[in-house]
Amino acid sequence: MSMFLRPRWLLVHLVVAVIAVVFVNLGLWQLRRLDERRADNALIQENMAGPPRPLDATLDRYGHDPDALAYRRVVVEGTYQPRDEVLLTPRSHRSQAGHHVVTPLLLANQQGLLVNRGSVPYEDNTPPVEAAAPPTEPVQVTGVLIPTQTAARTGSAQASASRITYLSTVDVDRLQPQIDIPLYPFSVLLQQQQPAVELLPVPAPPPEVTEGSHLSYAWQWFIFTAILLLGYPLLLRRSLRAAAERGETDQSEASDPERLVRSTG
Repeated sequence: MSMFLRPRWLLVHLVVAVIAVVFVNLGLWQLRRLDERRADNALIQENMAGPPRPLDATLDRYGHDPDALAYRRVVVEGTYQPRDEVLLTPRSHRSQAGHHVVTPLLLANQQGLLVNRGSVPYEDNTPPVEAAAPPTEPVQVTGVLIPTQTAARTGSAQASASRITYLSTVDVDRLQPQIDIPLYPFSVLLQQQQPAVELLPVPAPPPEVTEGSHLSYAWQWFIFTAILLLGYPLLLRRSLRAAAERGETDQSEASDPERLVRSTG
């Protein structure tokens, strides 16, 4: 066993130990991410379970704190501004490719609120979408407050266009320069509307509450650690046996981990 205490072997032991520590920490990091995800999910479920409240009352109670407002249900009244409509892409509905239609709603206080009105087919790809034209009269929208998200333009047509028509998420800051009315720093995911939506757009489902893949990733890292910690001693044992069978006396060869490992292959 003394050959495994020689400098080159000690370096190999150190590398294996470092890799094991890294694997364990990656597994623990995934578990921490899982705890954060569960806390976020609990908050989403709690906020979405509450009754819808007027937007003004919600803002009076919670201010403009994005974390406090996120996923609360609100009721707003206003008039749609379809000339400033944009599309979220790609989106799907019942496994069919499409887009989500986002239209500013002008409220009585002359502020705007971006409303994700729902899904339209992929072919309806030019806003304002004629097949999903909103009512021209004032509407009442019930929906879920969604925090603004930084998004990139999408689609080749956006490369040279100064006006954004396609986005991957509702990014209020990016859309504000092309919309004349001041926008609230969040959007609403429409659940109900009066007068009711006819055929299009189809209201999008509420935010999906899942734990993601964090637990399975954590298990993967812990399994990798177990394989490493169980497999490395076996490799050392095979290396020692191979050296003994050859009657190894040459210290330079016995101290070379790479040569010993190759000889056990």
